[in-house]
Amino acid sequence: IASNIPLDFKVQKLTEAVKLEIVGRSFATTKNTAQEDMLVARVDYRVRNIGKEPLKTVQFKFVWFSLNGELVDQTTEYAVGFGDLPLAPQQTKSGFTHCGVGYSYRRVPVKVDIYLEDGEKHWPLYKGMQVQ
Repeated sequence: IASNIPLDFKVQKLTEAVKLEIVGRSFATTKNTAQEDMLVARVDYRVRNIGKEPLKTVQFKFVWFSLNGELVDQTTEYAVGFGDLPLAPQQTKSGFTHCGVGYSYRRVPVKVDIYLEDGEKHWPLYKGMQVQ
């Protein structure tokens, strides 16, 4: 057994392996708890593995605010989750999320902050992106 051989491990940072591209901002119709239609802000995205290793999990947090800065909602999206195949290098995956708060018969503009999350760590990717 060779005990004096130096080992060099290079751990790739998640922020260097994930690229998030916003491909659409719009409003969608969904149902509230009373089964009535409401309009909610929606963000469509594409995530790309720009690293050299497959990604087993990729998690984003979307924090929704009113235009005056009041917190409206928070959602967590697993672009690559535990039941998915790992995202191979240079592979992309598309998804969407929407604000959990909506309004009947009207579009209410909101802002959204988007973070890349890894356990307790989070890195801002977009700040104050408006959906109107």
